[in-house]
Amino acid sequence: MSRVSGQVRVVGAGLLGTSIGLALSKLGVDVIMSDTSRASQALAVDYGAGRQPQDSDSPALVVVCVPPDHTAEVVEAEAVRQRATPTAIASNLSGSFPNYRSSLVAALAKWDADWDLT
Repeated sequence: MSRVSGQVRVVGAGLLGTSIGLALSKLGVDVIMSDTSRASQALAVDYGAGRQPQDSDSPALVVVCVPPDHTAEVVEAEAVRQRATPTAIASNLSGSFPNYRSSLVAALAKWDADWDLT
């Protein structure tokens, strides 16, 4: 049984994003896979990690699984795409990425959102 209700958009169809998509799909969650690489996105969909995006999608949760140096720009782009203010952000940026952490904090400062960068 899943606690997630509604669609989940996974941005990044690499190992982490595809694995999250597979686990959620197995629980019956409607997973929308998205990647800048059409080939990676198609492969993740073929594996059963989710489906292709549609214009009518309205995800309740967006999971960003991209390299740390792209996280801030992707979080901002997804907020604009969803026409929403993020209400909760969780990320695991280790201390070895201080420059990326500060750019994500700067992006999040634009919104009144709860966030945790552990």
